[in-house]
Amino acid sequence: MANLASHSSDRQRSRTVSNERRSSPRAQGSTQVMVITMRGPIPARMLDVSLTGCRIQCPDLPKFAISARIAILSYGLELLAEQRWRNDIHSGWRFVYSAQEQDRLKALLRRDASGVMLNGRLGQSFRKSPH
Repeated sequence: MANLASHSSDRQRSRTVSNERRSSPRAQGSTQVMVITMRGPIPARMLDVSLTGCRIQCPDLPKFAISARIAILSYGLELLAEQRWRNDIHSGWRFVYSAQEQDRLKALLRRDASGVMLNGRLGQSFRKSPH
């Protein structure tokens, strides 16, 4: 039992360390998105976003959703993404996109130096995360 607990603790620690080594800073906040799967669009909340991916909260996401399009509704941006992890209603997604789509996301993320995306058009502000 002690070994199992220790092993689990080591995994959490390594996951935290890897989160701190992200090459792209995350903007945190909350905004309405649609996760578009083979079964159709599913409403969700994007909790953070970076140039490489995002974290989604969605209680209705099918268990088999490995690849989907994520539509950031108030910006008209739709990105292909692959699910990298899932924990209950939260999931992490890696964007798979063209240079043009990446440029649009870069513009969205650097809209102003304080990290506020789209001057508040996304609902709540996204702020740069130190992780």
